[in-house]
Amino acid sequence: MSEELNDCVALVTGASRGIGRACAIELAKAGCELVLMGRDTEALEATAQECAEFCDTIIFYALDLADPEAMAETVEDLLESTGKLNIIVNNAGVRGPLDPSAHFDETVETLEVNLLSMMRLNHQCIDAILSSEGPKAIINIASVLGKVGLGGSAAYCASKHGVVGYTASLFEDLRSSGVKVSAICPGFVNTAMVADRGLAGERMIQPQDVAKAVRFVAEFPGTGCPTEIVIRPQMNPYSA
Repeated sequence: MSEELNDCVALVTGASRGIGRACAIELAKAGCELVLMGRDTEALEATAQECAEFCDTIIFYALDLADPEAMAETVEDLLESTGKLNIIVNNAGVRGPLDPSAHFDETVETLEVNLLSMMRLNHQCIDAILSSEGPKAIINIASVLGKVGLGGSAAYCASKHGVVGYTASLFEDLRSSGVKVSAICPGFVNTAMVADRGLAGERMIQPQDVAKAVRFVAEFPGTGCPTEIVIRPQMNPYSA
């Protein structure tokens, strides 16, 4: 358990599985109280059960983060329940359309889930973070595709480029307040999102690797902030 994060309240979105579940477990091990968000109630319950070994206080909400009204109601309820909020891990995301000629609504949904809902959540929670005692951090899960382009991923790349730019600007806005703001930019992570790409799972970044980077930012000394962390697979995941 980390003395730095003991009794901090951490909110993790996209906590049903994959990176979000790994982040929740890692922050529970660090001593955080947890608020979990995702779409799948049963999967959120499974995440909560895994975290319960390390954490006594776990609240979870099943909702569509792209629904502004549902998000506003949920944030109001969670802040009433917890009384404070120290850390937000914005992980919720979708892959988006692979074909640039796909129905444009799919592109809009990708931008809404991957970028706009993150910005909306941070906006609704920032006063609570600023007024809370202890470490404070907003950690946005971006991607290496927020720094380069990739065919078949136009909407996804656009959303993640947005996350990287937004995070850099938000850091400047909040740096004097002591809130750490960071973008974690992993390459291919061994999750269901890339299961159909024919990659070698054992050669990909693992969800717990990203979670360790999140904890690293949250526990970083107050004199500095890792504003961006790029994680590349050590081995080529395209190799057999």
